[in-house]
Amino acid sequence: MTAETTALLALETQRCNALMEGDRAALAALLRDDLVHVHMNGKADDLATYLDGVGGRYRFHNIRRSDMVVRVIGDCAVMTGVLDQELEILATGERRQMHGFVTQTWHREGEGWRQGTCHVAPLTYQPAS
Repeated sequence: MTAETTALLALETQRCNALMEGDRAALAALLRDDLVHVHMNGKADDLATYLDGVGGRYRFHNIRRSDMVVRVIGDCAVMTGVLDQELEILATGERRQMHGFVTQTWHREGEGWRQGTCHVAPLTYQPAS
């Protein structure tokens, strides 16, 4: 595993931890201003609406990533892998277990990387029991 791959996987871990902690500032530091985040239901968010959802509409109870593959192409990296997460819809208290496949792009900016896109496709969906 290259140093770049290790660094990018560490950033994804930081992103997941920021989601579970509801830490919008830490999350914003990892994301580009022109972020496009496509959720499992097909809804697309920009940076502002994505951050509004974190802690405002959703609480993330568990996020696990697996089967991660990172391909660095110049100043861009494509990260793919499986996502398993449990989230709560704050307005209703409903908890959902999500199982999907994620494709992300990360862009080198100065000495670091920031995420520019994230697209989640469902593998299965079932309500939490």
